[in-house]
Amino acid sequence: MQSDSTIAAGCAASDETAWRELIRREMKGVFATALRVLHDRDEAADVAQETFVRFRGRAAEFRQGGRLAPYLRRIAFRLAVRRKAARARLVSLEERNGGGSMDSGPAPLPDPSMAPQRQEQRAAILAALERLPPGQRNALALRHVEGFSYVDIAEALDVPLGTVKTLLHRGREALAATLSEAVEV
Repeated sequence: MQSDSTIAAGCAASDETAWRELIRREMKGVFATALRVLHDRDEAADVAQETFVRFRGRAAEFRQGGRLAPYLRRIAFRLAVRRKAARARLVSLEERNGGGSMDSGPAPLPDPSMAPQRQEQRAAILAALERLPPGQRNALALRHVEGFSYVDIAEALDVPLGTVKTLLHRGREALAATLSEAVEV
């Protein structure tokens, strides 16, 4: 298996074999990152494609010894967040202008084959996550869903490491409080 640096160098030199290997290795993770933000498979596919297009223009700038997976997922995450924000602005504008509301991509419903209790838990967790401030929600998703390290989260969110720790701590506390309130009700 080729190293990330070798693949990036091949991509920078327009080596189609390197591009195929990059896409084969990283497409699933890039798509999953975009899907977790957007909750829409078509938009996630667009963001995944745009991620690789962006990387193609920057492959020569990739840091020697760096890891491609977090680098590409960071690009996908930022593109997806921008797309989601643009979609929210469009919905807000349409609602202010008296137009019908557009589907803003709510979290997908749990799989019907899941046990009812799991469905309720998943719905409660997703609702609680949506109520968190974006920084906390994004940090938690990157850590617990994507498996990013604290350093990778800091790079992805473009914040200091201490801020990542604070976002995760406060996000976990808020999530626990919200979920415990839901259980009491």
